[in-house]
Amino acid sequence: MMRYILILLTVTLFSCSEKPRFELMDSGHTGVEFINRITESDSMNVMSFEGLDNGQWHSGIAVVDINNDGWKDVYLTCTAYNDSARRKNRLFINQGIQGNGQLYFKDMAETYGLADDSYSVHAAFFDYDRDGDLDLYLLNNHINDRLSGGFVHKVSDGSAPSNDDLYRNNGDGTFSNVSLVSGIVYDGFGLGLALGDVNKDGYPDIYVSNDYIFNDLLYINQGDGTFRNEIDTSPIRLNPPWAMIWQTSTMMAILRFSHWI
Repeated sequence: MMRYILILLTVTLFSCSEKPRFELMDSGHTGVEFINRITESDSMNVMSFEGLDNGQWHSGIAVVDINNDGWKDVYLTCTAYNDSARRKNRLFINQGIQGNGQLYFKDMAETYGLADDSYSVHAAFFDYDRDGDLDLYLLNNHINDRLSGGFVHKVSDGSAPSNDDLYRNNGDGTFSNVSLVSGIVYDGFGLGLALGDVNKDGYPDIYVSNDYIFNDLLYINQGDGTFRNEIDTSPIRLNPPWAMIWQTSTMMAILRFSHWI
């Protein structure tokens, strides 16, 4: 019994002497200055606008070493507001450890060409053209009067506000929007996004789960820089078609387990 007590005391003393795993860093050191400070009024309150924030509604985050310098960078997607300036996505580039021993981030979304002002809810970086650098897929959705459940015409020319975006990495620290020329042209209300090589041809494909009355999308990579939506002919189509976000993640997990990808 005494032996166990000594072991327990040793573990307890060691745990108490450990440096905390997490520490709140000052924005002056990190460069991340977002503060969710809200001033409510008669016209701006939780009853008139759910999801109150301080100027931007950050809906998604992706962590990636976008410039291959060994430091993780942070990409934030924004949505909700009619003012496009308040929907611009942000890219915080990690500047590494400074003289004070702390990390510092700098918002360089404009420089990289990734200050997209679509109604973005999530982002995923992947090398769709297999050229060795990471490209970007943006999942978008936009609430409007067409989502009442009534009959709507499908938009398949890339002109819909909810059309997703594909950005190609130019390899020089900039990105170009290649959505239309790459075949990313179908309307939707995206909630879930998953990437994987569905048909095992060596190129990553894209599965998008849409809500409301929109069908899901399965963009199959054609290997030439373009994609084709093959959801209607694919045996892996989710049922019901308006699958929620958890279903998308589950779908890719099932595909991997069953050796589809």
